[in-house]
Amino acid sequence: MPAKASRAAFGEALVDLGAKDDRIVYVFAGAPGFFAEAPDSGGLSYELESAPGGGPPSAPIWNGHYIPPCGTTPVAPCAALEDDRMTAYLIGPGVLEVLRPEGGARVTIDGGRADRKLTVIVRT
Repeated sequence: MPAKASRAAFGEALVDLGAKDDRIVYVFAGAPGFFAEAPDSGGLSYELESAPGGGPPSAPIWNGHYIPPCGTTPVAPCAALEDDRMTAYLIGPGVLEVLRPEGGARVTIDGGRADRKLTVIVRT
């Protein structure tokens, strides 16, 4: 059963962008989950922890540092905030934290190259 919860939490959409470790990751905040790719796909892993809401929305945090807003053309690291989602353009593995009034999420992304490109879309 944990595999079903993991796939629901992460949507099943991990897309290869041309480089072996580059990904687009969809995260649906709510139930915690874990997803690991098969070793022949790189063995990359993603873990979702939910955080309680109540506070004001804040800039997302990547590896302990606030992520600046994106310009017209996103250049990592940057983030675009919308009412029900946040899209972060990131480099390398790490921990992404998103805090919103309705709830938050902490996504740990492990494995891959230090220069891998990640687009993480978090729906709250």
